[in-house]
Amino acid sequence: MPKPAGTSGYNGNSGTLYTDALAAATTAGYTPGNYSFVMVCMDNNTPGFSFAGLGTVGGNKTWLRAEGSTYAAQVATHELGHNLGLNHAQSYVVGGTNPIASGGTTSEYGDPYNTMGNGDYLSPYNGRYKLYLNWLTSADYLTVTTSGTYRIAAHDKSTATGVRGFKVARTTSQDYCVEYMSERGGSQATYSDNGVQVRWGPTGTGNGKTQILDMTSGSGSGLTDAPLALGKTFADTPNSVYLTTLAKVTGASFDSMDVLVNVSDSPLPSPWTAGDIGTVGVAGLSSFANGTFVVNGAGADIWGTADAFQFVRRSLNGDCDIRARVPVQTTTNGYAKAGVMLRESTDPGAAHALISVTPSNGLTSNIVPRRAVLAPMSRGRRSTPLQTIGCA
Repeated sequence: MPKPAGTSGYNGNSGTLYTDALAAATTAGYTPGNYSFVMVCMDNNTPGFSFAGLGTVGGNKTWLRAEGSTYAAQVATHELGHNLGLNHAQSYVVGGTNPIASGGTTSEYGDPYNTMGNGDYLSPYNGRYKLYLNWLTSADYLTVTTSGTYRIAAHDKSTATGVRGFKVARTTSQDYCVEYMSERGGSQATYSDNGVQVRWGPTGTGNGKTQILDMTSGSGSGLTDAPLALGKTFADTPNSVYLTTLAKVTGASFDSMDVLVNVSDSPLPSPWTAGDIGTVGVAGLSSFANGTFVVNGAGADIWGTADAFQFVRRSLNGDCDIRARVPVQTTTNGYAKAGVMLRESTDPGAAHALISVTPSNGLTSNIVPRRAVLAPMSRGRRSTPLQTIGCA
């Protein structure tokens, strides 16, 4: 190169450095015009430059000041992403437990699962960015407009085929983008492999910035545990969007996730309603699609003098025949309960009869008279009217 590094030479003038580098390459027998991208590399200790990497968005110029560093590959994939047309991958973080509450903080490089954010070189571009690059097609990355269960394969697995993610409208200008990654390592591995990542970004297929959302906001673990975990539901009630991670499907060459999407004005069909019984600590949420109720709740137990749980219910008088199947249950506690309940009222101390499954202790059944005495029951019948039935 005709000039030295530092204040007596290029002194941070990346344009002059690029011009001289192309001239040197041409002298050495290369034809820069034959290449899609041109990267000017320098040692990571080169003085006069303040960046580790610099790339033109949608252009073909990249400067890499990371040679000899442990982060050279990360910076290279990031800057080449800019050349491909990608913008930064941001994060949106709030102080409370609602991941989409107003007043959150946007971090320009905040996405730890994307090399266009602060992810390492093993962190791929997210599925929404791959859609922009045409690495995924509209058949691989769906636009969801109807409620239902959607299976998405891990988009970071090279052998994966089929649907690798989907977007669902939040507003007329913004989509939620839902994706699954199975190949993460380190502290992110457990959360990434057992949940789906939720971002929001501009509608359409352009190169607008995405922002990862923290589905465990308030956990104290930052964005490491950002994915929406198995059995959990995210609710954007004002915009009628509900997402539930139902199940992980293990395949021979790649894994997938089943995600329940509800885009109805009401997450439950009439006449069903839902609400928390007793003091639960964290508010519950329930939804319904494709014949499946998804019940998310907290609370100490259904036991003792006062119950605490999420209750999906409808009123009923007279005899009844109730049948339910519990295909998925999250192991929050060995005695966590999911099943069918007949209950006199929504009072925490109301009389009830319950048949439930537990993660570690099998099938359980309780008949609790408490405030009113229940008559003997057989096959879901009793001799006097019950006010409510539902799922506990």
